[in-house]
Amino acid sequence: MQLAGGRRLSTRALDEEALRNLVLVSLNCQYEGRATGETFRNKGKTDINIKEKNRAAFVAECKIWKGRKNFTAAIEQLLRYLTWRDSKTALLIFSRNGDFKGVL
Repeated sequence: MQLAGGRRLSTRALDEEALRNLVLVSLNCQYEGRATGETFRNKGKTDINIKEKNRAAFVAECKIWKGRKNFTAAIEQLLRYLTWRDSKTALLIFSRNGDFKGVL
């Protein structure tokens, strides 16, 4: 991430919650404070929830890549937070692998 003056922000030391908060800052610029973190939904708390007209317009779960097994568990976790009315959702994966093609 590029900062003013050409400096770079290193995110390597940030945990999942701190990375999620960086995403929430950007989302709240666009959605005027309607993007929340650690929001109760259905059967748990989702990492990102954007409300529009008193219902969820977007639901997301954030994870740091730790392999295929954890990826499958993250999908199952996200599905527990959704209701039949939810249609916009995502699993945000943060990868610290230098070779991202290997992750894909």
